[in-house]
Amino acid sequence: MKRLLPSLREKKRYIVFEGGSLKNIDEALNKFLGILGMSKVNPVVMKDKIKDKKGIIRINHAYKDEVIVALSLVKGLKIIGVSGILKKTEEKYMR
Repeated sequence: MKRLLPSLREKKRYIVFEGGSLKNIDEALNKFLGILGMSKVNPVVMKDKIKDKKGIIRINHAYKDEVIVALSLVKGLKIIGVSGILKKTEEKYMR
């Protein structure tokens, strides 16, 4: 099976957050976006990138604003930044 061309791949954004639990994040996204919205956003909490109460969520770029609003509803969770490149995200926000 051939890989998709870069122009056909889903573009991603990486949101860095601090605090909150994975269960609360998933519940807030599901409650705000619904099942259909979750399938479009395709959020992935990158568990191997969590350190010092900071973590990274990978999402579809078109739904960045909706995800930020949904995450702002979680108590104790602070959004630190958003980036389009994982390496730059780790360098800038995960220190």
